[in-house]
Amino acid sequence: MKGALKTAVENISARIAAAKSGRVVPNDLAPYLPVSLELIESRMREMVDGSTVLEPGEEDFLCFDYPEFYDSPQCSVERSDCWICHAEAREPQRFNDPDTLPGFCSACSRELSRELMELAENTGWPAAAMKEHELLYITSSADEPVRLAAVAGKSRLTLGKVKQQLTEMSRRRWVKMLVTQELGGLGFLFPKISYSKSEFKENQAFIRKHPASMRDEVEIRLIKALSGVAVILVLCIVGAVFHIPFPLLVLIGVAASAAFIWKTFSKKTPVAPDRI
Repeated sequence: MKGALKTAVENISARIAAAKSGRVVPNDLAPYLPVSLELIESRMREMVDGSTVLEPGEEDFLCFDYPEFYDSPQCSVERSDCWICHAEAREPQRFNDPDTLPGFCSACSRELSRELMELAENTGWPAAAMKEHELLYITSSADEPVRLAAVAGKSRLTLGKVKQQLTEMSRRRWVKMLVTQELGGLGFLFPKISYSKSEFKENQAFIRKHPASMRDEVEIRLIKALSGVAVILVLCIVGAVFHIPFPLLVLIGVAASAAFIWKTFSKKTPVAPDRI
């Protein structure tokens, strides 16, 4: 029996193929599925049979072809029913759960959520998905290669984390790494996808339900907190040079450090970053 995720990937990719003249990349499914690209890719590879679904090997990006849709005109993706069971949106009783994922009926949403929660216990997909979806959203409106610094400037991640993530994504052929004079060094080319702000917010809200998704965010905040405390310590040392009483320096240092750490960890993460 197929799992909910596999069924969702099969049905969504087929709809996208029909709308994009038969060619689908894993990035195309991200706006419709709040999961990591690795999970999407693995399910798409399971569909490859050499006739209905093909995997061309010579392309810049990892892609999957549906020959039956090669002659289909480019159009928008239809989203009028559940991605899994095809319950129609005009049946409101099938979509009455407040935690229902967009594009799924309540029953299928619960089944998909249960399956993804089980996967999260054995894999690190939520942490990967947080970073991947953010980077895909930031670059979704770009029509040409983007510089590494430009992406990092919009992301909540550090420059090093962005570079690490994009390098891994290029290794998997989800994006293409470029080194050109026009970009002033390192840049990346993304397959063109449509990813709206509302879709990004809904996906992030779902991914954040999984504890593993917060690993990198906690690490980033911890680095910021430690950096701030280090600066405060340096200022206290400078104060000691100017003969400020030691008890007063300790009091100021402890109070300032506590306030900075509290502010760093209590600050809300922006719901959606700006796009390039």
